[in-house]
Amino acid sequence: MTIEQAKVPVAPTSALLEEVFGADAPVSETYLEWLYNLNPAGRVRERNYDEDGKRLGHYALIPINLLHAGERVTLGLSVNTAVSEKAQGKGLFSKLAAGVFDDLSGTEFMGAFGLANANSTPGCISRLSYKLIMPLPVNVGIRSIIKTSKPCTGDTALKHIVELENQVRSEDPNDIAFDWSFDTLRWRLDRPGLDYLCLSKDSIGLIARRINRNGVGFAVILGIFGRGTAITVARMISAACAQLGCYLYLYAGWNTTCPTSGIKLPERLKPSPLNLLWRTIGDQPTVPDLGRTRRFEFIEFDAY
Repeated sequence: MTIEQAKVPVAPTSALLEEVFGADAPVSETYLEWLYNLNPAGRVRERNYDEDGKRLGHYALIPINLLHAGERVTLGLSVNTAVSEKAQGKGLFSKLAAGVFDDLSGTEFMGAFGLANANSTPGCISRLSYKLIMPLPVNVGIRSIIKTSKPCTGDTALKHIVELENQVRSEDPNDIAFDWSFDTLRWRLDRPGLDYLCLSKDSIGLIARRINRNGVGFAVILGIFGRGTAITVARMISAACAQLGCYLYLYAGWNTTCPTSGIKLPERLKPSPLNLLWRTIGDQPTVPDLGRTRRFEFIEFDAY
């Protein structure tokens, strides 16, 4: 059963998130409007706690689609959890999350997943019935000296990426991967305040963006699409690094059709959050195993 959701007001949640996480975090009304109300897969599912007209507690999932052996499955991505200092000690974290899961029981949602840091993981497991799938592997690499001829960019590359993804999916009837259509990828790359680079050539497409850490530029590889070898993937990553003006790149997750290389980061140096968590919603007869997806990368969640 699919429930049509009305747009949610984001101003009270924005104020709470800024109070809890600070203005430097992604908490603006513009960002939340994009994340909560403009997602082509559907609008946010949330529970809130308000007192005297002020939001003091919030838990939210956004829908994201997975194609599991040709069937579309709707999952919830846990995106924001916040409780004001004034309301702590009331068990709101657990109550609000349980309320969202109760709301979604009997709907098209089969489960929920999220990425949690070391501090949040125990509470998600003990109080919200999440299970730890695995810590996401993270690699840092150096831009290859191997050059590639000029790739396609922009929406031309984005359309090619969707074609490549569809082609790989059609080759395996048991394929499990997130469903990135042109509309959903276009929405993902319209995230307010950030710029992304799309490249494609031959059988590989790539999405990346630049970040700076301690004065050093990194090309964050959000997603690699299609099918390639370690050499052809390295060439595409090198092209992304060159266009972004970086000599180093950061990659997290896995991709069984586009292998990457690099140096595995120790736990203490990993960006956060990176523990992949999962829980079912309601009484589901079959549940997809996120650990068996063909690819799971930064593009699948909201870290970058």
